[in-house]
Amino acid sequence: MSMGKEKKYLYGAAVQGIQGFIFQTNKLREIVGASELVEEICTDMFVGLFTKAKINYKDENCILHAAGNIKYMFDNEEECKKIVRIFPKMVAEFSPGITASQAVVKMEGAFSDFKEAVGELETRLRVQRNKPMRSATLGLMGMLRCRQTGLPVVLKPNDKGKNDLIDAGTWAKLYEIDKKNNKVRKKTTLSLCKKAFCKTEEEKSSLKDDQVAYDIEKITKDNDWIAIIHADGNGLGQIVQEIGKDEDKFKRFSENLDKATQMAAVKAYNSLEDRIKESKIIPIRPIVLGGDDLTVICRADLALDYVTEFIKQFEEKTKFVAEYKDRLGFDHLTACAGIGH
Repeated sequence: MSMGKEKKYLYGAAVQGIQGFIFQTNKLREIVGASELVEEICTDMFVGLFTKAKINYKDENCILHAAGNIKYMFDNEEECKKIVRIFPKMVAEFSPGITASQAVVKMEGAFSDFKEAVGELETRLRVQRNKPMRSATLGLMGMLRCRQTGLPVVLKPNDKGKNDLIDAGTWAKLYEIDKKNNKVRKKTTLSLCKKAFCKTEEEKSSLKDDQVAYDIEKITKDNDWIAIIHADGNGLGQIVQEIGKDEDKFKRFSENLDKATQMAAVKAYNSLEDRIKESKIIPIRPIVLGGDDLTVICRADLALDYVTEFIKQFEEKTKFVAEYKDRLGFDHLTACAGIGH
């Protein structure tokens, strides 16, 4: 008896509580550490799960992995089940305080078409997000608690071998284990800076840890004014409704959008180089950079020029949507932004 073609399974995951996790304290080192943890969940950590589960990760099956969202097409049910079982636990251990919702759609019947399947996946993810989840960071009454967050203290040493009396989430933002030497070391959170400042691999390798700020006081110049910028793309829902009907187009659009946002950030940074070249510490610190989202903390006098150039470059770099002009009615994306001083 011949066996039928094995059904595919569209998997989706959404990271919850991102803003609260990132801005849990006002210490810059903890903020950027939290942001990079969130990014790693959707990239390196998710890919690493396949190795732990003894599954072959296929890059062509990954549709989206950015800004706290994952979409992946599994070739069979057994592999999908393995990831569904271990992903929430790994997220809770990797970044305590963050939770993840998951949903799966079997590609058959009414959902055999990608357009219908991805629509149903989003519906199921919304249902899962609305279900209350017990925090893994809650403790019993009478426990010693972190002075900053109010969460239970964990007995983990810092890079000097002492206990900072901080909670598990804060420890994960600040420290990591050097697997080579099996020692605790402070995190050097440079990956977002490399994405936001550097065009070439040579520039990325030349960016040093002592050039970036880990304290907000290092960003300011003649006064204590700083600015927080947040920008994101407009009308993404409409575009996803059109492009999301096709798996290959949706994947290509997501990748191009991520690259466009990064390149716009690099161009915005380059436009200010003459004004900041005298500074030993770069007075701009990216917090979120992925998908169509950008959040940075910078010196207040740079904010307006930075965000103006970013929006201009974002419109220029997203002209790849021109191929959908007949359906969308426009040939590039726009973005809006806010600045808080």
